[in-house]
Amino acid sequence: MRWRAIPGSALSLLAIGLGPMSGTPAAASAAGCSWEGCNGLDPQAMGCNGSSTQTLDTIWPDRGGIKLELRYSPTCQAVWARYYNGINGNYGRAEIHGCGDNWCRIARKTIAGYAGETNWTTMLSWSYRVKACFWWDGFQDCTAEF
Repeated sequence: MRWRAIPGSALSLLAIGLGPMSGTPAAASAAGCSWEGCNGLDPQAMGCNGSSTQTLDTIWPDRGGIKLELRYSPTCQAVWARYYNGINGNYGRAEIHGCGDNWCRIARKTIAGYAGETNWTTMLSWSYRVKACFWWDGFQDCTAEF
């Protein structure tokens, strides 16, 4: 059994692989998916980006105007990368990486390149080791891994 700390949460530890820890699965069933069932799905469409969503880490890559966040939904037990592009002409790719012992899954979203753009990748399960990354011109900046 693996345990993972959730920054900023009143609940300091979460059991991975045990499913929902509360006695009522209503929160998970209110969303459209949970855990591995969220892989490749849109967090907004699945109801995973509600008020309980947390930003685990934020970076401002060496590409002026980009803000990249690693987002976590305790309701869905899933993560995704969300970005904001503040400058016209910023192109690149936001990614969410989820890894096990000998494999990784990656979800990507290409940045359109216009100022004011906010968008996100699809989700990956919180049961993986995860980080969000921004790629541009052969360079990469990533959040911490959780």
